[in-house]
Amino acid sequence: MNRFVHDLATQLAELTGTPVAEVASLLSEPPELEMGDYAYPCFSLAKARRENPARLAGTLAERFRPTDLITRAQAVGPYVNFFVDRPGFAAETLSHIHRSGGGEAGTRQAGTAFGRSEVGAGKTAVIEFSSPNICKPLHVGHLRGTAIGNAIANILELAGYRVVRLNYLGDWGTQFGQVIAAWLLWGEEEALAKNPIHHLVDLYQRFHREVEKKPELVEEARQWFRRLEEGDPEACGHWRRFRELSLRELVALYDRLGVHFDEIWGESDFNEAMAASIDRLKRAGLARESDGALIVDLSADGMPPVLLLKSDGATLYHTREIAAAERRWERFHFAANVYVVGAPQKLHFRQLFRVLELMGYGWARSCVHVEFGHVHGLSTRRGNIIFLRELLDEAKARALQKMQATPPRGSWPLQGDQPAVASNPREPGGSTPGEVEPPQQPDSHEQESVADQVGISALLFNDLAGARAKDASFDWDRVLSFEGGSGVYLQYAHARIAGILRKCGVELTGEVDTALLREPIAHQMVRHVERFPHVVAEAARLYEPSLISQYLLELARLLSASYNELRVKDEERRLAEARLLLLWSVKEVLANGLRLLGLSPLEKM
Repeated sequence: MNRFVHDLATQLAELTGTPVAEVASLLSEPPELEMGDYAYPCFSLAKARRENPARLAGTLAERFRPTDLITRAQAVGPYVNFFVDRPGFAAETLSHIHRSGGGEAGTRQAGTAFGRSEVGAGKTAVIEFSSPNICKPLHVGHLRGTAIGNAIANILELAGYRVVRLNYLGDWGTQFGQVIAAWLLWGEEEALAKNPIHHLVDLYQRFHREVEKKPELVEEARQWFRRLEEGDPEACGHWRRFRELSLRELVALYDRLGVHFDEIWGESDFNEAMAASIDRLKRAGLARESDGALIVDLSADGMPPVLLLKSDGATLYHTREIAAAERRWERFHFAANVYVVGAPQKLHFRQLFRVLELMGYGWARSCVHVEFGHVHGLSTRRGNIIFLRELLDEAKARALQKMQATPPRGSWPLQGDQPAVASNPREPGGSTPGEVEPPQQPDSHEQESVADQVGISALLFNDLAGARAKDASFDWDRVLSFEGGSGVYLQYAHARIAGILRKCGVELTGEVDTALLREPIAHQMVRHVERFPHVVAEAARLYEPSLISQYLLELARLLSASYNELRVKDEERRLAEARLLLLWSVKEVLANGLRLLGLSPLEKM
């Protein structure tokens, strides 16, 4: 809580008889800058007092005493709006950001620490995300869960949590018996060495084609999986080799995306632990037989039963999930155990969490399923799955093509779809009238690397821009647009302001006269950057990266709208220093937000 909110909330608490923290939680921003900086709604208080909300707002506004921080109160319908002392507000906000320099910005990349909180101090959050199957390549279906999970991990880290990033691999099951059988029948060492994942996928698909002609292959694969479960050296040797090759491919792709994991577990890690979990379920009277199988009956909770063992004694995914959850608690004693998995698995996690509750685990209430919707528009004409590596390469190629076809000077966008021509002859980059200078472009040898980051930014932001639980759409022209609403637009905004700061000829200092920042757009920008820590905290509470995405788009819009009014170069020194600190602060907050989303801020484009 900043000093301005505390000052306001303290006096309102005295006037209303409401706790300070509760008052502060109710404050919001008025819809228009001219209406004030904070708004207090009187609905709940008026209802409790059986008063008219508008009349109560008027009474509170009349009784409010202006201070050095909050200069005025004004009733607007059922709201009381408050106005801050703008120079003081700017001084506190910008100096705070400047003092935060050199910290960590949600990830292990350098940046300012502005936005960090102690909400999660002393607490551990385990975040499971991505979780692909081995012997299969990552495809577009994995991208959204990976992007959302990585962003949530970054956000929780900035909120003060100790975060454990966990990748829980699908590395067990009957399909591995099929892969082993197919390898022994048709495998080629040269093909495996050249492109292991694609060769294993080809073998798996060939096995299913051949089964139609040779049904006896099903039994052969079953026998190989049985040998694998029994620990047969030959079967285990093949399985370990294929697993290692798969991991090597996965790590290379994760590195390219800028994603890392602290723990990589697999279903196979719980083969031995499942027996103890089942024994605990039996002792608790939760496991019972049904048609020869072992189940946990959840009919009282309106859910289907959880199948623990098949009638032939084979274990299932739920059995491993229970053992895995128990181990997570034993290892990490988490405050939050978060599963970032698609919405179709909602029932699975409701069942899992209920079983854990019935087992008497209080920590089951700390288990959360963070669901996400599908992405529509990413498929081939034949409906085939697009491999993630191919999608990244396509994004890079398209980004490079767009960068090399840079629009002529003066046609770069400023405000999304608005005309990109400066109305003020003195544009902050030093352009002549009617011109808008694009950000500095990378050298030719840097373009490949920058294009890869631009393409990755476009893809990741598309998955993070909207509410995660809703389905998303994909369109190449939109995700690679420079004109607003895209990750490319945010990268462009960051690169452009970085160029302005490099060329302005003014030295950055934290000691400036903020009273010189008189323009309304300057106050809007200060007010918006001040909100960043609050947005981070709310995104952490809701596990919702799109709050960061939408915040950054508004910040970029304000930045674009400021270029004609907040010139730095060739201005009087004190005014230039004040504006420079503001623009630098916006750049730092923009960079911090990009890092939270898993995007690497670009200095040139």
